[in-house]
Amino acid sequence: MGFSRNILPAGNKSPYPAGYELKKGTLCTGSATITAAMLKGCIPLSVKVTGTTGNGTVASRPMITTNLGSVQIYNVGYSGSGMYSGPVNGVYDLEMMFEDFLNITQVSFDDNLYGLYNRSITVVKWLEPKGGANNA
Repeated sequence: MGFSRNILPAGNKSPYPAGYELKKGTLCTGSATITAAMLKGCIPLSVKVTGTTGNGTVASRPMITTNLGSVQIYNVGYSGSGMYSGPVNGVYDLEMMFEDFLNITQVSFDDNLYGLYNRSITVVKWLEPKGGANNA
């Protein structure tokens, strides 16, 4: 075969800390917050969020908030009736949002001043300690 099967950097070094395995699926889900106890010693890398108003759009300022800070997750627009945004449903990569992502111990989906219905946040990609998550 004319290609390399090893996609890791030279020396087989992982970009993640030793002693952790990359996992995908569903680690945990919360209506607004994922706590340290829910993470069970795992490091969240990606979260899936959902939340809508009655018409399927968001009329607030939704953010992903961690113990490291917050990032707004929509592009604001303006109409004759004021500020608005499109749906925020999607998967958000915490590795790209937060430089110090390995130290995330809590993550929330905040909607600030306005009510957001059917809101949830799910950790869908994470680093898990080898041997399994803690039973905290």
